[in-house]
Amino acid sequence: MGNVTAADRTRLIEPPQGKQISALGVRMPDLLSGKATFNDNVSAIIAKLNGGVGEKGGTISPQIALALFEVTKEGGISPKELADAEKIAKHFAARSDANAPVLTELAEQIRAAYTDQGFLTTLGARISDLGRKDAQPSLTAEALEATKPSNTAAWVGQHVGAAKEINDAEKSAPAKLLMCPVLGSLIREGSLTVDKQGDIDLKEFNTVMITRLGITPQRAAVTIGTGFIGNHLSDAPEVASGKLNVENLRGSFLDHVGHGDTGILKDGEFHEDKFQALCAYSSDGKALCIADFAKAINDQLSRDGGFVTRTKGTSEDIFEMAAMINTFGYIDEKGDRRIGFDTMRELYQHQRLPDADVLRARKPTGVLEHFATMGKMGVEMAKDAVVGRDDK
Repeated sequence: MGNVTAADRTRLIEPPQGKQISALGVRMPDLLSGKATFNDNVSAIIAKLNGGVGEKGGTISPQIALALFEVTKEGGISPKELADAEKIAKHFAARSDANAPVLTELAEQIRAAYTDQGFLTTLGARISDLGRKDAQPSLTAEALEATKPSNTAAWVGQHVGAAKEINDAEKSAPAKLLMCPVLGSLIREGSLTVDKQGDIDLKEFNTVMITRLGITPQRAAVTIGTGFIGNHLSDAPEVASGKLNVENLRGSFLDHVGHGDTGILKDGEFHEDKFQALCAYSSDGKALCIADFAKAINDQLSRDGGFVTRTKGTSEDIFEMAAMINTFGYIDEKGDRRIGFDTMRELYQHQRLPDADVLRARKPTGVLEHFATMGKMGVEMAKDAVVGRDDK
């Protein structure tokens, strides 16, 4: 998706066929503020609709949705604003709420604008988010009825009394998979310790990469050096003190979701269809080699598009896949690096590493080998783009 076009704006502005935008709807944009969170701006609209249209409440007009979009874009769209927009849309859809269609469309437009905005814009938006907190109840947690005065007492009785039940359900739910399958695997097997705040010790991580993964100290040091861009800016003091928060990987500079990523671990869940889509690039039906990854990356970049994808997303895709095939792959009889489907499934789906003895038995891969693989992958991507394929 690209930036919002004139056609997109028309789709948002024009009311459904046979309906008119009320005077109340025209005044609604005045309630919005670029300094408020996305959640609070939507809450203000919902509260006004419910209080001014009647017991059943009103629906958000396309014109109001456009105003919401424009105010969210002010200063850039932050990862949190995007996440809140998508969560709220999903929640309203699950409730079969009358506002679900327009909120879903709004979330899609926000996603498109976020994908196409530059890195510096995203960085500025993330910084501006640091001092903002929701003043209204979260619309992602079935709290929208609380904005309706006539329903406040009923909402409290229904939801507050069920808080313990909801909390217990969350505790028993399957743990989310980390967006980094290697970190997730090290933590699950107990090689890395995570404290109550979600932090790991970078010194321990450095040691584990050498002793458990079998990579050189130099390459481990390079990986540790990415700590400052592996978390949010607000986590910089903790990273400087030797900590990395594994719960704050999402939305960091290294996060390239929507910018050429595989999508296999999207939203902390394993997606079989995305895994099979990646494996489908295999030239031998058993493993992926450097050339196979090159084709997959080209298609992933083409799928998402945008300046950020072509620049930042490209380098991160190559870095990630080169690291995986170097650390967990093998060299075949022709001297080509490959990684088997079984190994990849263990990493992605079960977040489980190969046995330590297997990894230590291989020649340690260092910085030079890693960048050599990245270089080969880049060359193969260029060849694939020039030559083309029948399946494109």
